[in-house]
Amino acid sequence: MRMSIIAFVRKNLVIAVVCCCVCITFAYPRQQKPERKTSEQFIAEIDTAAVIQQTLTESPDARTIAYVARKNHRQYVVVQGKLHKDYEGIGTGGLVFSPNGKRTAYLARNGEQYFIVVDGVEQERYEGLGTDPVFSPDGRSVAYVALGETDQFVVVDKKELKHYQGIGSRGPVFSPENKHLAFVAVENQKFFLVLDGKEGKKYDRLPMNSIVF
Repeated sequence: MRMSIIAFVRKNLVIAVVCCCVCITFAYPRQQKPERKTSEQFIAEIDTAAVIQQTLTESPDARTIAYVARKNHRQYVVVQGKLHKDYEGIGTGGLVFSPNGKRTAYLARNGEQYFIVVDGVEQERYEGLGTDPVFSPDGRSVAYVALGETDQFVVVDKKELKHYQGIGSRGPVFSPENKHLAFVAVENQKFFLVLDGKEGKKYDRLPMNSIVF
């Protein structure tokens, strides 16, 4: 990654005003070209032969590079050059960084078992997963949608919330100040908002992107 710093040098504009004279003299300094300086910083080495290009991502602070790679029909996550455990599959969304760039999470699969890997630690296994993991703004909590045989539910920090017939495709949403969690649920063909575990009014239709804090 390269960063460019452009320094602009300005000299004071001198204006000379001569009283009782017809002419006014302006003195302009000679313009100087901006001085361009460049610096390079090594972040990580990438195995271009193994990397799945669309999964290449960087942390919000631009200090960490991560991607999904494949080898011998297996897939694994690489974070800052460090290889994680390999699985039969990694979620198409690849790895997700917390807003502060200190934590990571991704979806993985072995056989018919699906689970989230948070900071390199495998979480509970489920029949399926409905969304990629999402971190709270402060990076302390992680939530996602898990699938059972006939139901769906939100999992927050390993805790399963109430099960419903369906969960909105957007999944769980944290409030900016980290105090609230909301998602759209479906039960008996009725849509409603669940805010901090409390169910709201039921509707025949409800936009999946209708959650705004």
